[in-house]
Amino acid sequence: IWVVIAILALEGIGNFMRIPRQPEALGWFLAKVLLITGLLLRWRPVYILALLLTAIHVVFFAAAGSPIVAILNLVLLGLVARTWYFYFPETGSLPSGADREMAAANTEGQRARRSPNRLLLLGGGAVALAVGFALLLGLARPDILKRSVAMGSTTRKQNPTMPMTAQERIAAKKMAVAQASARNSKGSAPENDNRPDVRAFSSGVRATFFVAYHHAKQGNEVLNAARDFVQEHTWDLKGESGTTSRTASGVTERVVLKAADPAGKPITFELAYSGGEPACFTISAEAGAELPADRIGSAIWHRLGWAHRTSPEEL
Repeated sequence: IWVVIAILALEGIGNFMRIPRQPEALGWFLAKVLLITGLLLRWRPVYILALLLTAIHVVFFAAAGSPIVAILNLVLLGLVARTWYFYFPETGSLPSGADREMAAANTEGQRARRSPNRLLLLGGGAVALAVGFALLLGLARPDILKRSVAMGSTTRKQNPTMPMTAQERIAAKKMAVAQASARNSKGSAPENDNRPDVRAFSSGVRATFFVAYHHAKQGNEVLNAARDFVQEHTWDLKGESGTTSRTASGVTERVVLKAADPAGKPITFELAYSGGEPACFTISAEAGAELPADRIGSAIWHRLGWAHRTSPEEL
């Protein structure tokens, strides 16, 4: 049981740290708190909820293309089931002393005291279960599954700086052609396609991406992906600044992220956009930096599930 609680506690800490970027992680964090409380107090309904939630995690990560995480949750499912059989054996298998202890624990007074807590716990668990099913149903949508597949294999997710394989390049080009033909025929982006057009230019130490957004919030998605990329590579985030300027063509907003690799080589991310115009996302990496600018950009687009073209002709 302590192994199960330790695993749930670690997952809860991870959920808590993701709350600023993913508000839905609050539901999972509260679920972990409720589960740990119920497991320690040996409440049978909580064990049932723990089994259901862990099973949801197994299906969720298996469908998302993360077999390692799915297997770990499968192991956790086995541990919870084993603990269930240890704490709640079949009737008649308990020794006489244990029978008396269990009978004493189920007195009317204790039942009355436990009822409000149990109702509260069951209510919180039901909410967490609903969140889990909602996430699972959302993941089952074809467009989201397609986007998960487009992001690449588990190996690429663990190491997003890997160069694209020939198969992935072909898939990215086919996707670009399909999107272009759909837009040419309809005059606008398909309703179920939220991926923007991305056109890239690179000189090795400097990569510039022109991004035609479909939704304004995709600018924040690019910046969040850049922040996550810096954190995953344990680079130092030196600072972040934003400015707004008014010109004859309208209002231009600019956000700059400054980082440095382990050797101290500066790496800068700059996003500039104005209403109705393609955004300009520039990555500058000093010569000799840990990763060249174009590979950083490719990793960010793959993280977002977006394909980019390397020349205006392909776009």
